[in-house]
Amino acid sequence: MNTLVRIAEQTQKLPEPLQQEVLDFIEFLQHKHALSTTQANARKRQAGLHAGLVSVADDFDAPLDDAFWLGQS
Repeated sequence: MNTLVRIAEQTQKLPEPLQQEVLDFIEFLQHKHALSTTQANARKRQAGLHAGLVSVADDFDAPLDDAFWLGQS
């Protein structure tokens, strides 16, 4: 059975004030979903905004000597 049909059937069995609560909750969920979608779109990262800002040393992958690990550097 379709979810919407089941919701409608169950909601019709409720007293009017509770039906209004169901409607209020649905509207709340719609608003919450719209906000989360808008925020997710606003937060999307864009590659290349800070290109060239950071450089990696040529010896980045070189092993560190014992003095570094012993706190003597």
